[in-house]
Amino acid sequence: MLMLCFSVSAFSQTAFTLSGSITGEPDAWVKLNYVDADGKAISDSSALHNGEFTFKGNIGGGFLSTFIVYKGVFNPKKINGQNAISFFLEPGNITATGTYDHIKDLKITGPAAQQEYQELSLRIDEMNKELDPVSNNFNRVRSEIKLAKDNNAGDKTIDSLNTVLTSIHKQLEPFAARYENIVRAFVLTHPNSYVSAYEMQVYAGAWPIDTVKRIYNKFSPAVKSSFYGRQIQTTIASIDNNSVHTIAKNFTTTDVNGKPINLADFKGRYVLLDFWASWCVPCREGTQHIISLFKKYHPAGLDVIAVADDDNEPKDWKRAIKKDKTEIWHNVLAGKTNNDNSGLTASISDKFGVNVLPTKILIDKSGTIIGRYDETQTADLDKKLAELFK
Repeated sequence: MLMLCFSVSAFSQTAFTLSGSITGEPDAWVKLNYVDADGKAISDSSALHNGEFTFKGNIGGGFLSTFIVYKGVFNPKKINGQNAISFFLEPGNITATGTYDHIKDLKITGPAAQQEYQELSLRIDEMNKELDPVSNNFNRVRSEIKLAKDNNAGDKTIDSLNTVLTSIHKQLEPFAARYENIVRAFVLTHPNSYVSAYEMQVYAGAWPIDTVKRIYNKFSPAVKSSFYGRQIQTTIASIDNNSVHTIAKNFTTTDVNGKPINLADFKGRYVLLDFWASWCVPCREGTQHIISLFKKYHPAGLDVIAVADDDNEPKDWKRAIKKDKTEIWHNVLAGKTNNDNSGLTASISDKFGVNVLPTKILIDKSGTIIGRYDETQTADLDKKLAELFK
């Protein structure tokens, strides 16, 4: 009897029912994408019956799901802002009503998280009115660069486009700071919101770890145990396991020239792991400074291993190395991230809990991490190296 009561109670805390009606197209289908209480990705679909639909399932707290309405055979390429909407799904009864031609205006009632998500979205939408022209320009130039690469345009053409892209990126930076401030204010005033945990995923690896822990510890047990809460907890644990005074995890890979690289072989020398990517503007802008540090301290015992998040674009990686003249140190790819929840990964970035680029990790002669730096801490890195090699 006790076991039965427990089972019913546990089920009620995760069970959801999403029902409603979509008018204007009786032959349409509806699809719902979410992650269930076990962390499994679910893609459920159903035909409309007299314009009505019902979905039932289990979900581990609030999750930003995707609701799509379509006709005939589902084609992901035809999904757009008119026939799809993202909203927060959570345990309980939820209703969604609207018309086939205006799915983006679907009226959703029931979940508290959705109301909070709409509240936050209104603040962000105000900023996006100013951001959209700059963002559209940025995407246009990115498309031009891709086209130039596909057509094997010369380096001069691609470099010229990249210069334009860098300039536009600088225009985007103030908007990124504004967005971060909006999120920070929301999270601090909504410690029991699944939306806060959702937004914190992005910043868990970027904000100071003590700040992240302080915010996470204020979350309610339900938010902590949600999908997004567990993601934050994983990030915290990953950074803690790769914090200052911990032993650096070993890795073996091959460099850009096909030469084997084993971190353990560098014991007896200081090693700076520079996590970057060819597409990361701040990373590339800081390269010349790292070159100057390398030339200054390499003869005294400093090595640099540059770990690039370019596994999907190795040609761009090699091109960036040549253009930035970083052949002087060891260049490796980060490796693929394993998404099967096994806890195993081939990614060097994952091994070191790196979620934000650029990140630099300094390792001493014994293989112990003695410094971890983001793009705002260049002066701290300079000071540390000066102390080590005085």
